[in-house]
Amino acid sequence: MRRLLRRYESTIYGPYRAKGLLFGAILGVLMALYVQVRHWMGSPVASPADLGKDAVMLIGIIAGSWYYRHTLESQKVTLKELMLLGIWMGLSSAVVYGLYVWLYCGVIYPEMTDHFASKVLETGADITAEVHQSLHNPLNWAIVYGMLQTAVTSIIVAFFSALIWRNEKAPVKEKKKS
Repeated sequence: MRRLLRRYESTIYGPYRAKGLLFGAILGVLMALYVQVRHWMGSPVASPADLGKDAVMLIGIIAGSWYYRHTLESQKVTLKELMLLGIWMGLSSAVVYGLYVWLYCGVIYPEMTDHFASKVLETGADITAEVHQSLHNPLNWAIVYGMLQTAVTSIIVAFFSALIWRNEKAPVKEKKKS
């Protein structure tokens, strides 16, 4: 069992936190812009968990990871560093996009909550009055789909992006015998 569990020594080559927050904020704005452009074109998204928004996030995280790697002086980056970068990007973009969904469903297009609620009610589930009322609350849509769903999806995308762009393997740390 000990052979399976090894300790790795990781090197962080760049400022992944700052870049992750910056790239994530830009990515959140791009995802919000995608939804807003669809609204202006007259075809609003069918749900906050839109595949087009997820495609924007996929391309954004992969491009952000690639750009981060190429901005480093040595252009060396480990899986761990790219995972951390992707997680920071995903979480910050989820917050920005969640705030936009709240604004979109509450101010820009309040009828969207009725549309989202009707989609849930079409399933025929037995829903209480409190649940029915919460379906029309824009904050619930912002938290569930804007933040949580986007954050979970971004972690999955960050893992695959890290697998693609890593070019440095962490060395195995030798265990000292005492």
